[in-house]
Amino acid sequence: MPISFTFRRAPRIGRNRAHAPGDHLRLASSWPVHFALCAIILFLVAGVGIGGDAAAQADLSAGWNTLAHGDEILALAVDPLDPKRVIAATEGGGVVEWILSGFTTPIWTAPPTGVRQFTRPTTTGLGSNTVHDIAFSPLDGSIWLATDRGVTRAPADLAPDGWQTWLEEDGMPPGRVFSAITVADDGTVWAGTPSYGLARRSLGGIWTTLDVDELGLDDEEVREGPGNAAVSDLLFDAEGTLWVAHGRSGDSRLSASLYDPTVNEWRHLLAGGPRTDPTERPRTGQLMKMALDTVTGHLWIASWGRGVYRFDGENWAEFGPEWGVCDTTLWAVAADDGEAWVACGESARELGGGVAHFDGTEWSTFTTEHGLPTNVVTSVALAGTTVLLGTDGPSTRPPWVDAGVQMIRRSGEVIDVGPVLLGRTVAHSCATEGH
Repeated sequence: MPISFTFRRAPRIGRNRAHAPGDHLRLASSWPVHFALCAIILFLVAGVGIGGDAAAQADLSAGWNTLAHGDEILALAVDPLDPKRVIAATEGGGVVEWILSGFTTPIWTAPPTGVRQFTRPTTTGLGSNTVHDIAFSPLDGSIWLATDRGVTRAPADLAPDGWQTWLEEDGMPPGRVFSAITVADDGTVWAGTPSYGLARRSLGGIWTTLDVDELGLDDEEVREGPGNAAVSDLLFDAEGTLWVAHGRSGDSRLSASLYDPTVNEWRHLLAGGPRTDPTERPRTGQLMKMALDTVTGHLWIASWGRGVYRFDGENWAEFGPEWGVCDTTLWAVAADDGEAWVACGESARELGGGVAHFDGTEWSTFTTEHGLPTNVVTSVALAGTTVLLGTDGPSTRPPWVDAGVQMIRRSGEVIDVGPVLLGRTVAHSCATEGH
């Protein structure tokens, strides 16, 4: 039975997933990680909407005043059962949990309640302090992490007991770094590596590494496995088909590998060339991160070099700077109810950076000129009416914050200013506002 590229209208309740830089993989820091929050000044700008005029958007810059130091945010995930609970995966800073309802005091002078950070070696069972992706299990709410040293499972409440990590000796692919993870509705766990392939954990707890098959000749040809060993992201669509994006390390002829678990069949979505009609298929094999809009059923894919793609089940659409997107090289995407947000880390092309928003009709881009402390946005997630932006520094102006999370309202109003809340030991102190 061939895989159908058709999306039915999905229910509003969907799987919340994290989005992280596809193959932005580095070794975790070897020095101890500490909670190095200095202070955070929160500021509310009212009445400024997405797509407003440049002068109104520029006024947002007055609200960005944060005194915090932190690690790069590689992924953000919102608890599907509690939209106020956010989990962040960091480079070298382990895992951080925020309860957004705790952000009510205008000025923090000490680490607030509602924020917890989990690092090695204090957190026994965490594979590495560098975590690339996050997924919630729909069965028991457990939290699965793709780390620089294996795949880690944490209890739903992140209690200290119950963390566990699986490595090569447990049936995983060779190499320790994992770049992507997702959990099917039946509890099957899928984990991908940047170069050594894909692993699947059965309901019985057995890990199996999947063999890579030769590239198919067309989209409908049944294959025995994924078309490439590099994995940048994993996502189940509205029909239950697993999409495997292969990122910057993949075969340029292959856009994605698709697996239909109902018939145990793989197919390969071939990439088009520069002259390919962009409504027919992606014109690149470098697909980074994916998001499913559970309201419309549309699949959104951030690419490296071709902007962002939207697939409605029949046709593809390609959006780049000519549409108002902040760049062609994108780190991540999030989508809901016909809207989309894409993260644009600064690239060699220097076409913008920042973050871009699609309101269903038009695109708008936001950068440091509109109040962001940095244009290097590496991850994005949606939490109710709040958009969460994970960043990497440094800032373009004092207080020279390294990295963290920014929060803005879906309407465009700033409700919290970041980078915020987590960090390692830094060379400069809380008093270095003029650094």
